[in-house]
Amino acid sequence: MRTQAVTTVVLGIISYTHWPTSAQQLRICVLANPAYASDLLNGTHLSGGQSIIAQHMDVENPDIGRDCAAVYLGALTDDQRMKLFTELSGHPVLSISEADLTCASGSMFCLRFDDSSKVRFATNLDSVARSGVRVDPHVLLLSHSRTEAQP
Repeated sequence: MRTQAVTTVVLGIISYTHWPTSAQQLRICVLANPAYASDLLNGTHLSGGQSIIAQHMDVENPDIGRDCAAVYLGALTDDQRMKLFTELSGHPVLSISEADLTCASGSMFCLRFDDSSKVRFATNLDSVARSGVRVDPHVLLLSHSRTEAQP
């Protein structure tokens, strides 16, 4: 149930993200064995017909910035996170993490889970600004309003 909710949120964020160049296929690289990525790895299409291709990739792969339009992250060590975001610097890559509690460590979007199957997310505006991709402001407002609404 939570895996489906994560997929819905991730695809929603992707659908409101614009890269400098468009492509018929969008590659999501799944890094560090996240808990809720199995539906993403099955592949899907956005409502506009763009296909999503997801693949596992080693977090140490030096081609992540070149080969991935988005990265979906599980738990990383501080060293892995620093190295990854250094590698992504200068590349238009959307980053979404399911294991970044503070959302201050480089990821643009950080998923939040509560006791229900609902998935919320927080946004790191500095990371969004440096990313090279454009995210619709409505997504940014949505993340802000949802995180503020938490008790």
